[in-house]
Amino acid sequence: MNEYVKNLNRIEFVITMACTGKCKHCSEGEHTNHTGHIDADIAATAIREICDNYNIASLMTFGGEPLLYPDVVCAIHRTAKEMGIPKRDLITNGFFTKDPARIKEVVQNLEDSGVCNILLSVDAFHQETIPLDSVKYFAECAAKSKMDIKLNPAWLVSKDDNNPYNKKTREIIKEFDSLNIPVGSGNVIFPSGNALKYLGEYFRDGITYDSPYEEDPKDIRTIAFSPDGNVLGDNVYHKKILDIINDYQATKKDTQMSNPWEKINLSDYENHMKLQSVMQLQALNEMMKEQFSAYQVRTVMVLGVAGGNGLEHIPADMKKVYGVDLNPEYLAECAKRHENLNGRLECIHADLTNENITLPHADMIVADLLIEYIGYHCFQKVIAKVRPSCVSCIIQVNTDDDFVSDSPYLHVFDGLHNIHHDIEKTDLITAMEQTGYSLDSQKEHPLPNGKKLVRLDFINRRLP
Repeated sequence: MNEYVKNLNRIEFVITMACTGKCKHCSEGEHTNHTGHIDADIAATAIREICDNYNIASLMTFGGEPLLYPDVVCAIHRTAKEMGIPKRDLITNGFFTKDPARIKEVVQNLEDSGVCNILLSVDAFHQETIPLDSVKYFAECAAKSKMDIKLNPAWLVSKDDNNPYNKKTREIIKEFDSLNIPVGSGNVIFPSGNALKYLGEYFRDGITYDSPYEEDPKDIRTIAFSPDGNVLGDNVYHKKILDIINDYQATKKDTQMSNPWEKINLSDYENHMKLQSVMQLQALNEMMKEQFSAYQVRTVMVLGVAGGNGLEHIPADMKKVYGVDLNPEYLAECAKRHENLNGRLECIHADLTNENITLPHADMIVADLLIEYIGYHCFQKVIAKVRPSCVSCIIQVNTDDDFVSDSPYLHVFDGLHNIHHDIEKTDLITAMEQTGYSLDSQKEHPLPNGKKLVRLDFINRRLP
């Protein structure tokens, strides 16, 4: 199996670049002179071959406007259902015809083909050129089906920003109130294509925006097909998909790609975390005080220490504190803030995903909101290197699809989508048991935005 593609778990199809809208925010530009669509038979064959070799958890179709070619969309989702892909999503603006009978027919066909979730793009940008009445009727028909439908607005700057476009979007969303359709988290507009051309004044100077659509080429988790068959630098019209996957090579430049955490400014990170609508910095500080006093240990290693939030609670009799982080600027600030630890604090610059790193032994590991960015496997390897007697970690439980809470700083974290792992409590407990650690205690801390932090403590009774 290709090492770069071993974690593949998602398939995406851009059905067509043709579109019924001309949106100012579109990252793909004007969508003029685009015709054609991906071949349904080739797409179906690719799905079957991929599913025979990989555990695919989700599939998505989008565009352009994919429902300009509903038969292709249905063929893809029908195959995905046959192959047991559990999550099957469609993003659409809901406008492909004005004929009510045709709209109703297409919705029925989508349901029959196995579409699970419809994300309906409605906002100030789409409705500048797309008639709302047809979209509302599509939404009404979908809401009566067995499919789940959510409104999927595009927000400018952030969901909470009060710019004229967001105000208009909120008005448009109210038009759907009578249908009782939930509003999803949507997305924050990325400065590319039309967005950069028409909305440039809303993006901050001096800020590097990482595209949320780009993946780490060393760890391909999503395979995306273009309408012309292009995929992973090759073309499925001319070559079998498994041959494309097996032959894929990340370029030298790509393999030297930096971790997005190296680019995130500490002040942006902390300002986001301490917002009244987020309150994670405060919650973590309170929970870390409890973590440090939970067990009688002489040495502790804090993974992902960042600026050292919570280290003021280190007990006076703690002999050594290791603060580990990928970002050297975070470590420098951490050391500066906690000079009062009087030589007990040792900052270690390390990439925990690097299997060749060397870490000292510590009696206890504290890993708060860290496992999400290295995964179970890497965390197990770190524990094996450090051999602590106890491990205390905090994970975040989300109430929606977004692991980063909405805030004015949201765009700062765009690149994290490329390295984020979904962490489930039960799976983490299993991974720890495999490493020789059993669950000792757990505690939940609710957050103001509906998310919650879950602390899980593990001990290894076999270690001396």
